Amino acid sequence: MIEPYQALGLVPTMRGIRRRHEIKTNLEHLSHLIKAASWLSSLDLPVRLIAIPEGALQGFNDEVLDLDHEEFARECAIDIPGPETDYLGKLAGQWSVFLMAQAKARHPEFPGRFFNVGFVLSPDGEVILRHHKVVPLLPVEHSVTPHNVWDKWIELYGRNLDAFYPVADTEVGRLGFLMANEGSYPENARGLAMNGAEVVYRGPYPHPHVGNGLFEVQNRARALDNNLYLLACNVGTYYLNSESDVPIDTFGGGSAGRLSGVRTTAEHPPGSPEQSTSTRCASSARTRSGTTGSRTSPPSSTSSSTKSLSTPRTSTSTVCHMGTMSIAAR
Repeated sequence: MIEPYQALGLVPTMRGIRRRHEIKTNLEHLSHLIKAASWLSSLDLPVRLIAIPEGALQGFNDEVLDLDHEEFARECAIDIPGPETDYLGKLAGQWSVFLMAQAKARHPEFPGRFFNVGFVLSPDGEVILRHHKVVPLLPVEHSVTPHNVWDKWIELYGRNLDAFYPVADTEVGRLGFLMANEGSYPENARGLAMNGAEVVYRGPYPHPHVGNGLFEVQNRARALDNNLYLLACNVGTYYLNSESDVPIDTFGGGSAGRLSGVRTTAEHPPGSPEQSTSTRCASSARTRSGTTGSRTSPPSSTSSSTKSLSTPRTSTSTVCHMGTMSIAAR
Protein backbone atom coordinates (compact mmCIF):
# COMPACT_ATOMS: atom_id res chain seq x y z
CA MET A 1 0.00 0.00 0.00
CA ILE A 2 1.14 3.53 -0.72
CA GLU A 3 1.42 5.86 2.24
CA PRO A 4 -0.26 9.29 1.76
CA TYR A 5 1.93 11.88 0.06
CA GLN A 6 1.85 15.27 -1.63
CA ALA A 7 2.19 15.74 -5.39
CA LEU A 8 3.28 19.23 -6.46
CA GLY A 9 2.89 21.06 -9.74
CA LEU A 10 5.29 23.97 -10.18
CA VAL A 11 4.38 27.16 -12.09
CA PRO A 12 7.80 28.60 -12.98
CA THR A 13 8.96 31.63 -14.87
CA MET A 14 10.77 30.46 -18.02
CA ARG A 15 13.27 31.98 -20.39
CA GLY A 16 13.54 30.94 -24.01
CA ILE A 17 16.91 29.68 -25.19
CA ARG A 18 19.07 30.29 -28.25
CA ARG A 19 21.73 27.75 -27.32
CA ARG A 20 21.63 24.68 -25.12
CA HIS A 21 23.91 26.12 -22.42
CA GLU A 22 21.26 28.77 -21.64
CA ILE A 23 19.06 26.05 -20.11
CA LYS A 24 21.22 26.47 -17.00
CA THR A 25 19.35 29.67 -16.09
CA ASN A 26 16.02 27.85 -16.06
CA LEU A 27 17.46 24.90 -14.14
CA GLU A 28 18.77 27.19 -11.40
CA HIS A 29 15.36 28.83 -11.13
CA LEU A 30 13.69 25.42 -10.86
CA SER A 31 16.10 24.36 -8.12
CA HIS A 32 14.91 27.26 -5.95
CA LEU A 33 11.25 26.43 -6.59
CA ILE A 34 11.78 22.76 -5.80
CA LYS A 35 13.56 23.64 -2.57
CA ALA A 36 10.77 25.95 -1.41
CA ALA A 37 8.02 23.61 -2.54
CA SER A 38 9.56 20.52 -0.96
CA TRP A 39 10.22 22.24 2.34
CA LEU A 40 6.91 23.99 2.96
CA SER A 41 4.47 21.52 1.44
CA SER A 42 5.97 18.65 3.42
CA LEU A 43 4.73 20.22 6.65
CA ASP A 44 1.44 18.34 6.07
CA LEU A 45 2.39 15.21 4.13
CA PRO A 46 5.71 14.17 2.61
CA VAL A 47 6.33 15.47 -0.90
CA ARG A 48 7.12 12.53 -3.16
CA LEU A 49 6.18 13.71 -6.66
CA ILE A 50 6.94 17.02 -8.39
CA ALA A 51 5.78 18.01 -11.88
CA ILE A 52 7.73 20.59 -13.88
CA PRO A 53 5.64 22.01 -16.74
CA GLU A 54 6.41 21.69 -20.42
CA GLY A 55 8.58 24.59 -21.58
CA ALA A 56 10.24 25.17 -18.21
CA LEU A 57 13.67 24.09 -19.47
CA GLN A 58 13.82 25.58 -22.97
CA GLY A 59 10.81 27.81 -23.45
CA PHE A 60 8.97 27.67 -26.77
CA ASN A 61 11.25 29.68 -29.05
CA ASP A 62 11.31 26.96 -31.70
CA GLU A 63 7.57 27.51 -32.06
CA VAL A 64 7.19 31.23 -31.31
CA LEU A 65 10.08 32.27 -33.57
CA ASP A 66 9.44 29.56 -36.20
CA LEU A 67 13.01 28.29 -35.97
CA ASP A 68 14.53 25.79 -38.37
CA HIS A 69 13.99 22.26 -37.10
CA GLU A 70 17.47 20.90 -37.79
CA GLU A 71 19.16 23.98 -36.36
CA PHE A 72 17.14 23.74 -33.15
CA ALA A 73 17.88 20.02 -32.91
CA ARG A 74 21.59 20.76 -33.23
CA GLU A 75 21.86 23.86 -31.04
CA CYS A 76 19.09 23.63 -28.44
CA ALA A 77 17.68 20.12 -28.07
CA ILE A 78 19.02 17.98 -25.24
CA ASP A 79 19.85 14.31 -24.82
CA ILE A 80 18.00 12.13 -22.34
CA PRO A 81 19.88 11.20 -20.26
CA GLY A 82 22.28 14.12 -20.38
CA PRO A 83 23.66 16.99 -18.29
CA GLU A 84 20.21 18.56 -17.83
CA THR A 85 18.57 15.37 -16.56
CA ASP A 86 21.65 14.74 -14.40
CA TYR A 87 21.09 18.14 -12.78
CA LEU A 88 17.41 17.44 -12.18
CA GLY A 89 18.25 13.92 -11.01
CA LYS A 90 20.44 15.35 -8.27
CA LEU A 91 17.52 17.51 -7.14
CA ALA A 92 15.28 14.44 -7.14
CA GLY A 93 17.80 12.66 -4.95
CA GLN A 94 18.30 15.63 -2.65
CA TRP A 95 14.58 15.87 -1.94
CA SER A 96 13.75 12.14 -2.29
CA VAL A 97 11.09 12.74 -4.92
CA PHE A 98 10.06 11.55 -8.34
CA LEU A 99 10.32 14.35 -10.92
CA MET A 100 8.14 14.55 -14.02
CA ALA A 101 9.37 17.03 -16.64
CA GLN A 102 9.63 17.74 -20.37
CA ALA A 103 12.21 18.77 -22.94
CA LYS A 104 12.74 19.00 -26.69
CA ALA A 105 15.19 16.15 -27.09
CA ARG A 106 17.14 14.26 -29.72
CA HIS A 107 16.88 10.54 -30.42
CA PRO A 108 19.92 8.49 -31.48
CA GLU A 109 17.95 6.65 -34.13
CA PHE A 110 16.75 9.86 -35.82
CA PRO A 111 19.72 12.19 -36.38
CA GLY A 112 18.96 15.83 -37.12
CA ARG A 113 15.52 15.60 -35.53
CA PHE A 114 14.04 16.36 -32.12
CA PHE A 115 11.00 15.05 -30.29
CA ASN A 116 8.91 16.58 -27.51
CA VAL A 117 9.70 14.23 -24.64
CA GLY A 118 8.18 13.80 -21.21
CA PHE A 119 10.44 12.02 -18.74
CA VAL A 120 10.40 10.75 -15.17
CA LEU A 121 13.37 10.81 -12.83
CA SER A 122 13.49 8.56 -9.79
CA PRO A 123 14.86 9.59 -6.38
CA ASP A 124 18.01 7.75 -7.45
CA GLY A 125 18.37 10.26 -10.29
CA GLU A 126 17.71 7.68 -13.00
CA VAL A 127 15.54 8.26 -16.07
CA ILE A 128 12.82 5.63 -15.66
CA LEU A 129 10.36 6.75 -18.35
CA ARG A 130 10.40 8.58 -21.68
CA HIS A 131 7.18 9.53 -23.43
CA HIS A 132 7.44 10.92 -26.95
CA LYS A 133 4.57 13.29 -27.65
CA VAL A 134 2.14 11.85 -30.19
CA VAL A 135 -0.11 14.89 -30.80
CA PRO A 136 1.74 18.20 -31.35
CA LEU A 137 -0.06 21.53 -31.45
CA LEU A 138 -0.11 22.07 -35.20
CA PRO A 139 0.84 24.09 -37.13
CA VAL A 140 3.09 25.88 -34.62
CA GLU A 141 4.84 22.96 -32.94
CA HIS A 142 7.88 21.66 -34.82
CA SER A 143 8.51 18.42 -32.93
CA VAL A 144 8.73 15.09 -34.72
CA THR A 145 6.24 12.49 -33.44
CA PRO A 146 6.30 8.69 -33.53
CA HIS A 147 3.69 8.86 -36.30
CA ASN A 148 6.08 10.85 -38.52
CA VAL A 149 8.56 7.98 -38.37
CA TRP A 150 6.01 5.19 -38.04
CA ASP A 151 7.80 2.28 -39.70
CA LYS A 152 11.05 2.79 -37.82
CA TRP A 153 9.21 3.48 -34.55
CA ILE A 154 7.26 0.24 -34.50
CA GLU A 155 10.40 -1.59 -35.57
CA LEU A 156 12.13 -0.19 -32.48
CA TYR A 157 9.32 -0.33 -29.92
CA GLY A 158 6.50 -2.44 -31.30
CA ARG A 159 2.91 -1.62 -32.10
CA ASN A 160 1.44 -1.63 -28.62
CA LEU A 161 0.45 0.65 -25.75
CA ASP A 162 3.97 0.78 -24.34
CA ALA A 163 5.26 2.21 -27.61
CA PHE A 164 2.91 5.21 -27.55
CA TYR A 165 1.48 5.50 -24.01
CA PRO A 166 4.27 4.24 -21.73
CA VAL A 167 3.63 4.07 -17.99
CA ALA A 168 6.21 3.83 -15.21
CA ASP A 169 5.37 1.56 -12.27
CA THR A 170 6.77 3.35 -9.22
CA GLU A 171 6.39 3.30 -5.47
CA VAL A 172 4.18 6.42 -5.73
CA GLY A 173 1.84 5.00 -8.38
CA ARG A 174 1.77 4.36 -12.09
CA LEU A 175 2.89 7.53 -13.83
CA GLY A 176 2.10 8.68 -17.36
CA PHE A 177 2.05 11.79 -19.58
CA LEU A 178 -0.56 13.86 -21.38
CA MET A 179 1.53 16.61 -22.87
CA ALA A 180 -0.39 19.79 -23.76
CA ASN A 181 -2.40 19.05 -26.90
CA GLU A 182 -2.44 15.32 -26.16
CA GLY A 183 -4.96 16.12 -23.43
CA SER A 184 -7.33 17.62 -25.99
CA TYR A 185 -8.31 14.17 -27.21
CA PRO A 186 -9.89 11.50 -24.98
CA GLU A 187 -8.17 8.67 -26.84
CA ASN A 188 -4.76 9.62 -25.45
CA ALA A 189 -5.92 9.57 -21.83
CA ARG A 190 -7.72 6.28 -22.45
CA GLY A 191 -4.54 4.80 -23.89
CA LEU A 192 -2.73 5.68 -20.67
CA ALA A 193 -5.54 4.30 -18.54
CA MET A 194 -5.59 1.05 -20.52
CA ASN A 195 -1.87 0.77 -19.86
CA GLY A 196 -2.43 1.15 -16.12
CA ALA A 197 -1.75 4.85 -15.47
CA GLU A 198 -2.95 6.18 -12.11
CA VAL A 199 -1.24 9.59 -11.82
CA VAL A 200 -1.04 11.60 -15.04
CA TYR A 201 0.95 14.74 -15.88
CA ARG A 202 -0.97 17.21 -18.07
CA GLY A 203 1.27 19.66 -19.85
CA PRO A 204 0.56 23.40 -20.27
CA TYR A 205 -1.98 24.82 -22.66
CA PRO A 206 -1.81 28.35 -24.13
CA HIS A 207 -4.40 31.00 -24.67
CA PRO A 208 -7.08 31.10 -25.96
CA HIS A 209 -7.66 27.58 -24.65
CA VAL A 210 -7.17 28.59 -21.01
CA GLY A 211 -9.23 31.76 -21.10
CA ASN A 212 -12.16 30.08 -22.85
CA GLY A 213 -12.22 27.24 -20.32
CA LEU A 214 -11.08 24.37 -22.56
CA PHE A 215 -8.04 23.57 -20.40
CA GLU A 216 -10.15 23.13 -17.28
CA VAL A 217 -12.90 21.19 -19.05
CA GLN A 218 -10.40 18.85 -20.64
CA ASN A 219 -8.57 18.22 -17.38
CA ARG A 220 -11.79 17.46 -15.53
CA ALA A 221 -13.01 15.20 -18.32
CA ARG A 222 -9.76 13.23 -18.72
CA ALA A 223 -9.65 12.54 -14.96
CA LEU A 224 -13.36 11.69 -14.74
CA ASP A 225 -13.45 9.49 -17.83
CA ASN A 226 -10.52 7.38 -16.67
CA ASN A 227 -10.80 7.55 -12.87
CA LEU A 228 -7.28 8.78 -12.31
CA TYR A 229 -5.31 11.61 -10.69
CA LEU A 230 -4.31 14.38 -13.09
CA LEU A 231 -1.74 17.04 -12.23
CA ALA A 232 -1.96 19.99 -14.63
CA CYS A 233 0.71 22.64 -14.17
CA ASN A 234 0.85 25.55 -16.58
CA VAL A 235 3.91 27.75 -16.98
CA GLY A 236 4.11 31.27 -15.63
CA THR A 237 5.75 34.34 -17.14
CA TYR A 238 7.64 33.80 -20.41
CA TYR A 239 10.72 35.79 -21.42
CA LEU A 240 11.99 35.21 -24.96
CA ASN A 241 15.62 35.03 -23.84
CA SER A 242 17.86 35.34 -20.80
CA GLU A 243 18.41 39.08 -21.28
CA SER A 244 14.82 40.07 -21.95
CA ASP A 245 13.02 42.31 -19.46
CA VAL A 246 9.66 42.02 -21.26
CA PRO A 247 7.39 39.44 -19.58
CA ILE A 248 4.81 37.68 -21.72
CA ASP A 249 1.78 35.78 -20.47
CA THR A 250 0.88 33.39 -23.26
CA PHE A 251 -0.63 30.73 -21.02
CA GLY A 252 -2.93 32.43 -18.52
CA GLY A 253 -2.91 30.14 -15.49
CA GLY A 254 -5.39 27.35 -14.92
CA SER A 255 -2.97 25.07 -13.07
CA ALA A 256 -4.80 22.48 -10.99
CA GLY A 257 -4.98 18.88 -9.88
CA ARG A 258 -7.92 16.65 -10.65
CA LEU A 259 -9.32 13.44 -9.31
CA SER A 260 -12.22 12.04 -11.31
CA GLY A 261 -13.17 15.53 -12.44
CA VAL A 262 -13.24 17.06 -8.95
CA ARG A 263 -10.96 20.00 -8.14
CA THR A 264 -8.33 18.80 -5.69
CA THR A 265 -5.78 21.58 -5.54
CA ALA A 266 -5.40 25.29 -5.31
CA GLU A 267 -5.96 26.72 -8.74
CA HIS A 268 -4.88 29.82 -10.66
CA PRO A 269 -8.05 30.94 -12.49
CA PRO A 270 -7.58 31.97 -16.11
CA GLY A 271 -6.65 35.64 -16.39
CA SER A 272 -5.75 36.01 -12.71
CA PRO A 273 -2.30 37.11 -11.56
CA GLU A 274 -0.04 34.33 -10.39
CA GLN A 275 -0.45 33.91 -6.69
CA SER A 276 -0.54 31.17 -4.12
CA THR A 277 -3.94 30.27 -2.78
CA SER A 278 -5.15 27.54 -0.49
CA THR A 279 -8.10 25.20 -0.64
CA ARG A 280 -9.03 21.77 0.62
CA CYS A 281 -11.30 19.27 -1.05
CA ALA A 282 -12.09 15.63 -0.46
CA SER A 283 -13.47 13.15 -2.96
CA SER A 284 -13.84 9.41 -3.02
CA ALA A 285 -11.61 7.58 -5.48
CA ARG A 286 -10.98 4.09 -6.64
CA THR A 287 -8.66 1.90 -4.64
CA ARG A 288 -6.55 -0.02 -7.07
CA SER A 289 -3.94 -2.37 -5.71
CA GLY A 290 -2.04 -5.31 -7.06
CA THR A 291 1.39 -6.51 -7.98
CA THR A 292 2.67 -5.82 -11.45
CA GLY A 293 5.85 -6.49 -13.34
CA SER A 294 8.01 -3.98 -15.14
CA ARG A 295 6.74 -2.16 -18.20
CA THR A 296 8.79 -1.37 -21.25
CA SER A 297 8.74 2.21 -22.44
CA PRO A 298 10.78 3.81 -25.17
CA PRO A 299 13.52 3.48 -24.31
CA SER A 300 13.56 2.77 -20.53
CA SER A 301 11.40 1.12 -17.89
CA THR A 302 10.90 0.65 -14.16
CA SER A 303 8.97 -1.63 -11.87
CA SER A 304 7.09 -1.50 -8.60
CA SER A 305 4.66 -3.52 -6.54
CA THR A 306 1.41 -2.64 -4.74
CA LYS A 307 -0.40 0.53 -5.79
CA SER A 308 -3.60 2.18 -4.58
CA LEU A 309 -5.13 5.65 -4.59
CA SER A 310 -7.89 7.27 -2.61
CA THR A 311 -8.95 10.52 -0.93
CA PRO A 312 -7.00 13.70 -1.77
CA ARG A 313 -6.40 16.67 0.51
CA THR A 314 -4.57 19.79 -0.50
CA SER A 315 -2.83 23.04 0.34
CA THR A 316 -0.38 25.37 -1.37
CA SER A 317 2.59 27.40 -0.29
CA THR A 318 2.98 31.14 -0.04
CA VAL A 319 6.63 30.96 -1.07
CA CYS A 320 6.42 30.09 -4.76
CA HIS A 321 3.84 29.36 -7.39
CA MET A 322 2.64 25.78 -7.18
CA GLY A 323 -0.36 23.57 -6.58
CA THR A 324 -0.43 20.49 -4.39
CA MET A 325 -2.44 17.29 -4.48
CA SER A 326 -2.50 14.69 -1.75
CA ILE A 327 -2.49 11.07 -2.85
CA ALA A 328 -3.31 8.40 -0.31
CA ALA A 329 -3.91 4.69 0.09
CA ARG A 330 -6.75 3.09 1.98
